[in-house]
This record gives sequence, structure tokens and C-alpha cells, in this order.
Amino acid sequence: MHTKLYSARVVRYALLLALSLSCADSIAGISRYEQAQASVSNNSLWVKVSAWLRELPLLADDETRGFHWVETSKVMDDPRQDMRMMGKQHALNYQRVIAPAGMFRRIESGPHSSVNGVQLRQHVNAAIPAEQNLMLSANIPPGILVADTEIIWRVRPLDAGSERQLVGQGISLSLPDGKYAISLLIGAYEEHTVVEVMHSRQVAPVFATHIGRLQANGERLAGWDVFLMQGQTPLRKVLSHGGTYQLNEIVAAGEYDVVATIGDARQRARVRVGQGETAVARLEIPTGRINLVATLGNTPAMRQMGWKVFRLDGGRREVAAPRRHSATLVVPPGHYEAIATLDGKERRREFTVTDGTDNSIVLAMD
Repeated sequence: MHTKLYSARVVRYALLLALSLSCADSIAGISRYEQAQASVSNNSLWVKVSAWLRELPLLADDETRGFHWVETSKVMDDPRQDMRMMGKQHALNYQRVIAPAGMFRRIESGPHSSVNGVQLRQHVNAAIPAEQNLMLSANIPPGILVADTEIIWRVRPLDAGSERQLVGQGISLSLPDGKYAISLLIGAYEEHTVVEVMHSRQVAPVFATHIGRLQANGERLAGWDVFLMQGQTPLRKVLSHGGTYQLNEIVAAGEYDVVATIGDARQRARVRVGQGETAVARLEIPTGRINLVATLGNTPAMRQMGWKVFRLDGGRREVAAPRRHSATLVVPPGHYEAIATLDGKERRREFTVTDGTDNSIVLAMD
């Protein structure tokens, strides 16, 4: 038996070598066996020889020298399937490449395919379904406009794998079977659910999307903070923005406190946002400006020094502590005291700030 196998290998490799030396066109035809199959005649010398070689008792297994498997992409809607399976309801699974003696040709494995009597291996990875089995859609209330770019989805498998983020309305996905955590984010609104995906059915989780739009406007650049409220108790801060004239965000329906801050001045307004509604708050923050200047010899001191500014009405409270000879502060109307310290010398002054005023506080440090 061993002698027979050895003789078969010798004869086969000798014929392959002879063919490669005698005709360059035959070598090209072998390398393109599946890709240009129509160009090779069924009566050609190569077809006859290769058919005879396949009858030799050379087992194509992993122990054969120069042989290996290479898995490629899944076969989808192969036009040759019906002819090959002769009407049987079987789908081709995976493509593989055989490489004996460096001569490549592609074969395709069906449910019971084999090469020279050797059963092909089963692929160990789960197949990704060809059909879409997860639909993601947000139920936007008709009263507000939400751009597709504002709708963000996060899909995370619960067992293993990385999170995917997608943007837009009406997204279809093809996912492997398993459980997934789905998150919908629109502005400051979040909604979460867990779904089980199967290749045999389509899953379309329902997102209630109880949302509205919150708008707040101010006359000056301000920092904005929005708190979800229950009565007089803040439940959590839902968003924060700095250095803008207005606020325009999607939030969950409910009651909110909107806080606008300019320097030490702050104003708060209660706003109720209904589902599918736009709530507007206008916050006018009364402020004044304080210009602090320390001098030596009637000129700016240009020295490292310390300032402390206290608000006196409603209890003494420190509002600022600049560390340079001059500074500008924006504060709400009220009664204040400024204290300057340079080289152990201290100067102080009380003053009143009203809405929309500039107050220059000059302290001589001589």
C-alpha cells in the first residue's frame, strides 16, 4: 500500500511538472481554474489529466506535504448551486482553497462535501445572518423636530464583543444570535433596553421617547446648568454648557431648573417641558462690572499682590480673590468691599454696584 501511494505521488507530481514546463498557458489556466472556467474547454488536455489525477489514491489531508486550508468569505446566492445540488434544499457554506504542490484551485463546501473522500472541516465561528434581524427606530413626538444627526444608537452584545455606535432614524442591522443592550440618546435624553436577536425573526424594540425641547435665552454670554427637579429637590444635573447666549436641547418631559451664570451673578428659572412641546425660558441676569486697580506713585503698581472682594448685603461673603495689580469682575447688584494687600500694607473700600454699571475701584498702595 505504501509503495502504491508513493508511486501515485511521483506520477502525479511528474505530470504536473511536465505540464508546467511544456505550456505557459496551461499554468495560467490552472491558477485561474475557477475564475476563468468558461475559457477552458471541457475537452482540453488539462481537464482530462486533472480528472485522472483525482482518481489516484492520494488522500488530500492535512498530513500531505504542501497542503493547507485557507478559509475565505461565505458563498452567497451562488448561481451554480441549483445545478450542483440537483434541486436539494442545501446552501453552500464556505469557500476553501486547496494548495497541493503549489497548484491552487478553489472548491466550495456544501453540507456533505468532501475532497477525495475526506470530509471538509466545519467552520467554528458563528455565521452572521444574511437578512436584517434588528430594526432601530425612535418614536419622535409630532410636535418637535429632531434631525437624524441628533439620534444616536449604541448596540453592545452582552456576552462578548465591542459596542457599536450608529446615527440616524430607521436603522436595520444583521447581527449574530444573542442578547444585546440597546441605548437611544437624543440630546440629554437617554433610553435603554435589552433585546434577544435571532436569525429566524426580525426584532424591533419599542422606544417610548417621552421627549420635548428646552430653550433658554440670555442677553450675555453665560454658563448654563439644567437640573431635573422633583418639587424643590434637584434629582440630577442633566446637562451643562458654558459661554453661550442660549440653550437648545432635547430633554425628557418633566420639570427643570435652568441656571444661568455670568461671573458671580446667577439667575434661576423653573421650566416645565411637555412631551412633544418646546419650552422657552428667558433669563436676564442683572450684573455690574468692578474694575480693580492698585497704584504706586499714581501709576499702576505692576506688582504681584493680593485682592479680596466681599459682598456685604445678606451676610459677608467672599466673591473673588485676584492675585495681580488689576482685575475686572462681573457681579450681581449689591453692596461690596474691596481689600488690597501689597508688601504688608492693606487698603480697603466699600462701594455699591447697580445693574449695568462700571465701578472703578482705585487704591493707592504708597
